Amino acid sequence: YGDAEISGNVFLRDDAKVYDKARVSDNVVLSGHAEVFENARVSDKARVGSFAMVQGNALVEDYAEVNGFAKVMENAKVVGTSRVYGNAVIKDDAWVRDSSVYGNAEISGNAMLADNAQVAFNAQISDGVVSTNYTPSLPTLEAQQLGVLLDVTPTVAPDGYSIYLDMLPSITELIGYDTT
Repeated sequence: YGDAEISGNVFLRDDAKVYDKARVSDNVVLSGHAEVFENARVSDKARVGSFAMVQGNALVEDYAEVNGFAKVMENAKVVGTSRVYGNAVIKDDAWVRDSSVYGNAEISGNAMLADNAQVAFNAQISDGVVSTNYTPSLPTLEAQQLGVLLDVTPTVAPDGYSIYLDMLPSITELIGYDTT
């Protein structure tokens, strides 16, 4: 419909629709009443089906799949081997790469999901990064002896019979934790 462009082995079935200025190309499968419209693009072996919608300036490409009433909208991108399904919504400038979003989850703002991350159920992520390759920096911890410590240094006297003891007692207690 309208000025939509379809090119390069696109397979449309089950009342799937492409309209407005949407572009669909390169071995894409659209099925199950899926809709691609406005300026949205779907390409490179992506699949959109089961009442899913791709709209606005959204992009779905590579081997990504969007189905089951899911919505990809505005400037959002779903790429790589990502799967978006259920009632999930990807919107704003969010980017999903090689990850899964499902249930009623919503990814928005400048959020980015990558590296096999999974977001599900009623989760909402906005303006953050979720990645299975993320490793938070941990503080360096130093072991510390607590309690009473008695440091004893024995010395044998010149008579070979007596022993002198140098004793240095100390008490160390925990005052609190440094949270900086």
